[in-house]
Amino acid sequence: PFPVLSRLDVLGRYPFDDDLLFRGNGRTMRHLVVPFCALATNALGRFNVLRRSGVSQMISVGFGPISDMDDAFVAERGDLFIRQQLRRVLETSAALSIFNDTPDLLFYTVIRAEPRTHSLRHLHYGGQEVGFTGVINMIDSLPSLESLTCAVGWQNNASVNDISSQLSSLREKQFTLSKNFRVLRIPHSDEISVNEIVRVVCYVAILCPRFSFVDIPPEYRSEFCRYISWAMVHLPYGPYASSIRRLLFAD
Repeated sequence: PFPVLSRLDVLGRYPFDDDLLFRGNGRTMRHLVVPFCALATNALGRFNVLRRSGVSQMISVGFGPISDMDDAFVAERGDLFIRQQLRRVLETSAALSIFNDTPDLLFYTVIRAEPRTHSLRHLHYGGQEVGFTGVINMIDSLPSLESLTCAVGWQNNASVNDISSQLSSLREKQFTLSKNFRVLRIPHSDEISVNEIVRVVCYVAILCPRFSFVDIPPEYRSEFCRYISWAMVHLPYGPYASSIRRLLFAD
């Protein structure tokens, strides 16, 4: 019934138990947002909506918030759905947005997804804060990733000496985490820790030669630049000042 539909945003609960909204537009659909709930995922899965021939042209796919009543469904079926239905999205789509507070969803969708040769270039994760290890793993698991949007925290017990040793070893091996990653976007929040963000982005900048921009809310930019300047002359990041200097905002 919608043969030329190119964009569909289902902002509330999915209203049908079948693929009515997706019939006839497999080759025109470019942008899709649906709630991660039982009705939507059953419909997508049962009718293989994300595996139809036209999905290879999909530019952006998003999964929205779930309600409390769907928590059990996600816990029981979420892993299976993601493995079966999102694999091709991760392989062929340019952008994926996850607006969800289920911690494991990010892990299952990105870190466990196979194969690792995804075309995904832009990932927006609207769930819980992602720590140092999570950011590193996402960039490593998505070789085409150019931009990542998420709340960032340190969440790491490594000491200054530990980080120094890690970086020294990786640089000796001429290790590059990603040749494509360029931008980290930090969404607005009342709980932003600029110090923790800087600790993460400095590490990433040393291992990602094209990473040059942290899109942090304007009210935090002065503080961000102060921390970057401090990191450039102190361990563990001081020896790599030339790599992290590019994160400074121009005057």
